[in-house]
Amino acid sequence: MKSETVIYQFISFWVILGGTVDVTAHKVVDGGGLEELHHATGGAIGGTNVDQKFFKTLDDWLGEDVMKKFRLEHASDWLEFEKNFESKKRSIGRSSGEFITFSNLGELCRIYKEQTGQSTSSRMTELNLQGKVKVMKENKFRFESVYLRQLVFDDPISDLVNHLERLFLNPAFSDIETILLVGGFSDCPILEQKIRDSFPTRNVIKPPEANLAVMKGAVIFGHSPKMITQRLSPRYYGIAVNMPFETGKHPETHRMRCDDGDVCTDVFRCMIEKNAPLTRIQKIFRPSSIHSLSVNIEVYESEAPVSFCTDSRCRFLGRVVMDSNVLSEQWTRSQQKAEIDVSLEFGSTELYVIAQDKTTKKAVKATFDCLSR
Repeated sequence: MKSETVIYQFISFWVILGGTVDVTAHKVVDGGGLEELHHATGGAIGGTNVDQKFFKTLDDWLGEDVMKKFRLEHASDWLEFEKNFESKKRSIGRSSGEFITFSNLGELCRIYKEQTGQSTSSRMTELNLQGKVKVMKENKFRFESVYLRQLVFDDPISDLVNHLERLFLNPAFSDIETILLVGGFSDCPILEQKIRDSFPTRNVIKPPEANLAVMKGAVIFGHSPKMITQRLSPRYYGIAVNMPFETGKHPETHRMRCDDGDVCTDVFRCMIEKNAPLTRIQKIFRPSSIHSLSVNIEVYESEAPVSFCTDSRCRFLGRVVMDSNVLSEQWTRSQQKAEIDVSLEFGSTELYVIAQDKTTKKAVKATFDCLSR
């Protein structure tokens, strides 16, 4: 009997939930590959947001100086506290316990009393938190579970759901039927239930060991990078160029005198647009001056369309330098400008920029890490 592997074709949102959130849309194509339909969006609306709200609340209640001293002088207790919160964050809502307890905080309570002259129990009473937060034997903090959810979980989870709702308003996502939840924060039962309730017409899937799915996916991709048949650009990528200066259109601060007259400097020439397929892009440029002994090609990225590389939304990635060893001497002698073939090509997490003198065929290559932001 001949066995067959059946590949189900469907379009889905991948919601990667960890310290940050990355939401992307993929389509399963023939052969089991994945075609990206929309670049990753999201950002700082994940588990890190929950952490920040929780520890910021403690700063407000007990004082930043107290919390700082506890972190610095009792690092092991602080790390245990963080680890304990991370564990509770992933399990809150799973058990029926009325209170969530954080233990081994005796040194924190001692430091607070040492600096303020009152106990942490008295401070909770002063803040009208009776029944919501209990301090047990000046060593444990016990949070009423509903109160803790409202305090640190509701806003970050609402931010995530609102982000998904905005994405679903895009006509390009009208065929999305499945939402896949992966990453550490996807283990939070409150989050999973909120997404299921908010999108009842869509199939929400959280695979077993969802917290390990990202790591496993990275390993699989490392061995089989061609599984991703199409990737889309998360930002605009381009280089800085000079253009003939147009009075009234270009700012005077960008005017510069060159061989053929005035030019406008630092113009952002986009080579790869946001959400466009990541393919090899080639364009030909000429230096502004025939007397240049080297050519600097500055590479930038931007979250939004910009006119100039000096825009605050533009980020400098690096430069490719072509010196006299690469450039042809003929274009200087003939008083003609060299033609430089500039190519941009993406790897898995890197941008490769290749600049080649069309006369000498000599090239310079540079690699830029697109994960360091």
